[in-house]
Amino acid sequence: MDDTELQHALRRQLPALTTPVAPPEDAASRVRRAVWRRRRRARVAVGAGVAATLALVVLVPLAVAGGIGSDSSGDPADDDGVGRWEPIAPSPLSARAGSASVWTGEEMIVVGGNVGPPCPPTADCGGPGPDQLLADGAAYDPRTDTWRPIEDAPVPLTNARAAWTGQEMVVLDTQAMPYGEPGHTFAYDPDADAWRELEPPPNVFLIGGVWNGQELFYWQSEERAGSADWSLDPSTGRWTRLPDDPFDPTFDRAYVWIGDRFVFLGLEKRGGDDKAFQVAEYDPESRTWTRRPESPVGFGGVDWFFHQGYVVNPYEDPRFDSERPRGGAYDPATGMWLATPKSGHYVYDSCQLGPLGSAGDWVAPAGGVLYSLEPADTVVAPECPQLPEPAAAAWTGEQVVIWGGPNRAYKANTDLGLSWTPPRAGD
Repeated sequence: MDDTELQHALRRQLPALTTPVAPPEDAASRVRRAVWRRRRRARVAVGAGVAATLALVVLVPLAVAGGIGSDSSGDPADDDGVGRWEPIAPSPLSARAGSASVWTGEEMIVVGGNVGPPCPPTADCGGPGPDQLLADGAAYDPRTDTWRPIEDAPVPLTNARAAWTGQEMVVLDTQAMPYGEPGHTFAYDPDADAWRELEPPPNVFLIGGVWNGQELFYWQSEERAGSADWSLDPSTGRWTRLPDDPFDPTFDRAYVWIGDRFVFLGLEKRGGDDKAFQVAEYDPESRTWTRRPESPVGFGGVDWFFHQGYVVNPYEDPRFDSERPRGGAYDPATGMWLATPKSGHYVYDSCQLGPLGSAGDWVAPAGGVLYSLEPADTVVAPECPQLPEPAAAAWTGEQVVIWGGPNRAYKANTDLGLSWTPPRAGD
């Protein structure tokens, strides 16, 4: 049976739309054999052009790289067979927290931040003052293990949102907007080492920044009456309000670009534990919405990724709700939902990283857990106790790079940088 026939066979065994179930008993071994046949033919990372050929691998349990016990020596975590955190070259930047960062495909760009006192977990702390904000930045190249300074941002920035367009780093600064001052939208071109200012952000609650090749799409952190989602065209610097989505107010919202349209997901606002994600697809060319089947169960996470043909949310928290599946995958080709089998790892078992996205064999949601779609590749990642909340992080497809943020004791910020190279799936 070739790969195409295998996919068709598995699709015939899929459950009804409304009921997430485990895969057929022999599905894991059959898919694994198909994957290994392909890997022997060509050891290449899965890209957008071949994503559909491996879509059904998500039917098998997700393998996980979760956290282990903290290293008490202060040195990079010991190697338990999965690599270890290694120091990277010293940065030209001073110790700080709250930086904005992006991965360009070649470099991790870090800009801004603040030198205010760190705020320990669960503490109620005031924000940094204006004289504690920073505007300088630098770019790190993991291939050469070198940093280079970059031009300062036009204004000091902290906790700004950054996105990469393929040519520029777009930085959304809404920190001043609650106080009646205009926010800022800037674009940085690393080739020219130059900044330019775009139209100010239209809404203080905007998050996201998903690039579709022409525009960046931002959405609200929560649904509010009279507000909407927006797109930004960096070529003109202008914001455009999107047509309203077809649902009543939702929260935990997200847009996922799947190559020709967006998949929108939002949790309905009614109470109870059985909330479902409302799902629709948005075509930016026609500016039209199409409703799709809602998720069969609620989820505990807000970070969604397009990974090997599926819109995936691998979140789970084994501390709560042990009887219900939490992670899931939506198939845009069929409109069907699949439950992803539980791994037993909470996504925050390891380093407190932001969502790093999908690259190659791994998908990296928020937290320190890397998920694989091949169950034989389960690995456990080392913790990063020296950088409990890094100021900057990047997933290069081969390495996780982290830099700055509070030190282990939350007594001061640090300028330390670390990198970890996880084993390749199948190694």
